[in-house]
Amino acid sequence: VKPTLGPLPRFVGIESMTRDRPPELLDDAATIARRIIQIADPTADVGAMMIRHALWRMHETCGDGSATMATIAQALVQQATKAIAAGAHPALLCKGIERGVAQASADLRAGAVRPMSGRRSRELLAALARSVCHDAELRDVLVEIVDILGADGAIHVVNNDARRVDREYIEGAMWDSPWLTTGFATDAAQSIARISDAAVILLDGKLDSAVNVLEGLKRLYDLGHRNVLIIAGDLSDEAKTVLVQAKLSGVMRILPVKAPGFDAKRAVALQDLAALTGARILFGDAAAFASLAPEDVGSVRRAWATARQFGIIGGKRDPVALRNGIASVRRKIDDTLKLDEIAELRLRLGRLCGGLVIVRVGGATSKIQESRRDEAVRLSRTLQMAAGRGYVAGGGAALFKIAQTLL
Repeated sequence: VKPTLGPLPRFVGIESMTRDRPPELLDDAATIARRIIQIADPTADVGAMMIRHALWRMHETCGDGSATMATIAQALVQQATKAIAAGAHPALLCKGIERGVAQASADLRAGAVRPMSGRRSRELLAALARSVCHDAELRDVLVEIVDILGADGAIHVVNNDARRVDREYIEGAMWDSPWLTTGFATDAAQSIARISDAAVILLDGKLDSAVNVLEGLKRLYDLGHRNVLIIAGDLSDEAKTVLVQAKLSGVMRILPVKAPGFDAKRAVALQDLAALTGARILFGDAAAFASLAPEDVGSVRRAWATARQFGIIGGKRDPVALRNGIASVRRKIDDTLKLDEIAELRLRLGRLCGGLVIVRVGGATSKIQESRRDEAVRLSRTLQMAAGRGYVAGGGAALFKIAQTLL
């Protein structure tokens, strides 16, 4: 991985396991280490796999710095081995290393460059992107996105049918959860349902009883609501019939969608929806819907749903719940070590802060497209961390600058 250290692109060729595919040309230390499955010496292989895992965690968490990390790790092992051979106590060495890490981390944070806003911020992000990514098209798109959304925006990278890189800014918040029935589509050609100025009902359970559903709709009608977005765990056939009849009669416009996730994840998603819409979560089945109170009802300016996703725009936000939710998610991101959880938390933060963009990445071949998509994920993470926490010079230059404090 050493050849990749520094800002200039130096590639390492990795032969594919299947001979019918061309070799990979990689300039990222963590990905190179990831391609190493095993080394010949069984004893050395244990340490090599530990370093391999550490480099990948550095890559997933920060997006950059893996080559510097590998170089420092090698130097620490070499010097520690000499010191132990000369009679130094391993525990005292470990304690000294930990103290040095704490001091170096504090000095690096103090010297970090933090992009603020405006033209200077975009220039700093562009300079950082040039040192991390050599794909100009991808780089320019992601710099623009992070400059607009900031550190808390949600960036969702998907494949593009075309060869270019496209971006789509999504207003409001979106979840990967479908409508509960196709009978409420307002645009059959595009297979999408839209509703405006709607009341919002959040139900943790299933709308199962037609009598209770009818009673709940009557309560909403008496409260003056003619457009209703119902987010529920599920919908029975008889409840579906009642909702369809209400729509066909023209009395009310209803959009039923499935509550995102399951169990604990569903509870979290409903809490976020409650903060964004001002609604209160109803627990149980349709009986809870039948006995709803005025304070249980939230509102949104617009909502939409398809067979795969739904979104809301302009909800009646609960300021206290929203502020507490954002603070809670940020704390969890700082405290969580699991990479999958960090990615989910960042999506939650983007929904709560109202910033979401879909980046569609294409390529001339499937291999190039896959490589560009991985690069987009890595660069977006790096730029967002730089926008939120700042960045320092790479290639070990920042560590060299603070070396005097460690002597």
